[in-house]
Amino acid sequence: MRRFHRRQLLENINILREAGNALNGQSGEKKINLCADIQEFIAAVLSFLDSVAGDDSLLTDGFVQLYRMLLKVSRDEISSQQLVVQIDEMKGYVESKAETDKLEMAFLCYKASMSDCLESVYLAAKEDAGCDAYFIPIPYFDRTPEGTIGQMHCEAEGCYSDRILLTDWKTYRIQERHPDVIFIMNPYDEYNYITTVHPDFYASRLKDQTELLVYIPYYTHEESIDPIVGCLPGVLWADKVMVQSEKVREQYISSMIREGKGITPETAGKKIEALGSPKTDKVITHKAEDYEIPKAWQRLLTPDGAKKKRVVLYNLSVSCALAHSMEEKQQRYLDKLRHVLGFFRTRNDVILWFRPHPLLGETFASVQPKMYEEYQNIIREYQEWGGGIYDDSPQLNRAVAWADACYGDSSSVNLLFQLVGKPVLLQRVEDAGKEFAVRKTRQQVKEQMELLIGDRERYHYFIYGEASADGQKGEFALADFVEYMDVIREYGPVQSARYRACYANADATAGQKIYEYVKNLK
Repeated sequence: MRRFHRRQLLENINILREAGNALNGQSGEKKINLCADIQEFIAAVLSFLDSVAGDDSLLTDGFVQLYRMLLKVSRDEISSQQLVVQIDEMKGYVESKAETDKLEMAFLCYKASMSDCLESVYLAAKEDAGCDAYFIPIPYFDRTPEGTIGQMHCEAEGCYSDRILLTDWKTYRIQERHPDVIFIMNPYDEYNYITTVHPDFYASRLKDQTELLVYIPYYTHEESIDPIVGCLPGVLWADKVMVQSEKVREQYISSMIREGKGITPETAGKKIEALGSPKTDKVITHKAEDYEIPKAWQRLLTPDGAKKKRVVLYNLSVSCALAHSMEEKQQRYLDKLRHVLGFFRTRNDVILWFRPHPLLGETFASVQPKMYEEYQNIIREYQEWGGGIYDDSPQLNRAVAWADACYGDSSSVNLLFQLVGKPVLLQRVEDAGKEFAVRKTRQQVKEQMELLIGDRERYHYFIYGEASADGQKGEFALADFVEYMDVIREYGPVQSARYRACYANADATAGQKIYEYVKNLK
């Protein structure tokens, strides 16, 4: 019997005891009717036990005996006090002898490309004989330009790792099953203006459908986080929030205290736990050879059966796209995209792995429909060229494993590259078309790298800003970054070690540690 059902049963037994005491002093038809009512209640309890108690015959037999005793009470063959004694014995059995079944945990994921934030926790639960783990892809909706609900999507079969056994959201009835633990990775509820998960899966609704609601961010944070994170619904409604480091935990707590009404330091401190990010588990342990690649990509990546050229991941984020696509800036972002793709057409020594954010197209369609059409044209032209990879799959970690470096927008993808010691160059959107000249010599790049590594103010970051057109900002032009990548990559192991040291459990054990912690919560 599950813990939740055991608690429900004890509540029913307490009601029975009150009813049994109410029989004391009753007589005649009133007593007979009350006994009949109690029998009807016991019949409902037996029906409940049939669905939740398994093969516990002692428990079932005990309630059957209570049912029969009520007939004798109604005939004055035994006293109501004898009935109460039997009820107390049943309560004692449930409290001290009735064994509970496995824990039940439900993992709710709406984007397969973000599932790595839950995957290693789920796998740990799946391997535990004492737990029934259900991984449930849930539906989400696009938002229209007017902010209303648009098309529904549900990424399920074929989108996730073969190690994940998927459960249909329509057949797993959360409210009825009331899992012991629910894990969520979407913190926004109705406050996401690009997409929204199905309202049945808002944190505010799930809160009452489980014993423990656990939120794990689908992204990794930079060391300075957005101060609003502590006020997102997923954080406020969750019983526990798992974050990547103690420094990030402190900022969550500060955010909750500052923005949340009536939240005390003690309340916030108990909610937020720094046990690491499960996203780090997969990126650290998985190598390029662990992933299959389409045949069309093999002629680019491994034309002779082995990797011959450097691979650069071009990463676009929703937040940066929006920041450079509103009002008078509307063309700036797409201009940058066209110029970058054009640059890599001129580099025969590098393979571009173009992987925009999975929701970027939906974002343009929602807030800038005219830009969406132009964006789609750019994508189509790139695919028709055929000299680079276009990746719209959910397999982010495959791209991280295959790429030698990352270029593009600021996003949590960059932080995964740091974990494995691969360099990242942030693009400067405002300088579209002016960024491609090689400006440094090999020696100058080495000197620049020594300065970066020695700059303690930069702390652990292995991210470099793209040089501005006037040369006043940033460390490297894109052409420098590509031309001298071998020099830049020499510093990867040192920077990666510095960065991993800032995480909790950045040794591929974060998911296991989170599972063990949650499992042992009472």
